[in-house]
Amino acid sequence: MGFILVFYGDGKGKTTAAIGLAVRSVGHGKKVLFIQFIKRDLQVGEYKILKTMNLIRHVALGPGLGADKQTIIETTRKGLDIVRREYSSYDVIILDELGVVVVKYEYPIKEVLELLEELKSKDKHVVVTGKYMPREIIEIADLVTELRCVRHYYQKVREPIPGLDF
Repeated sequence: MGFILVFYGDGKGKTTAAIGLAVRSVGHGKKVLFIQFIKRDLQVGEYKILKTMNLIRHVALGPGLGADKQTIIETTRKGLDIVRREYSSYDVIILDELGVVVVKYEYPIKEVLELLEELKSKDKHVVVTGKYMPREIIEIADLVTELRCVRHYYQKVREPIPGLDF
């Protein structure tokens, strides 16, 4: 059986943790499907590196923060369709910001839970990230890590910092 891993909370580092896990998996010869539901491909540092790694397929579908609910729902459906079609080719599947899509944009939780259970039963390891995470996903997860913001330099420095933020 595969495992479901959750990284959620208001702290910085959820996607970064998922990327670290992807790199670790590649180091063991595993293939990774990395789907981003909200974030766009903005050519930030980590996206540039992911695209050079042959064992990682990185798909940034997102319309970006601030997109309307219907657009988020449509792009999420496209991303989950990719997962359904291609999961057999991958060992690790990362679903970045899926928790936010379910909680904030009201994507059907039943559909997500069914997919997670199917992937797990097919020996796939699945990572789900998001600031928000539905209780139902937390309950079925094998590992849950909550990242909590204690202090953030954005309180002092307002501009994103290359290498730390993008």
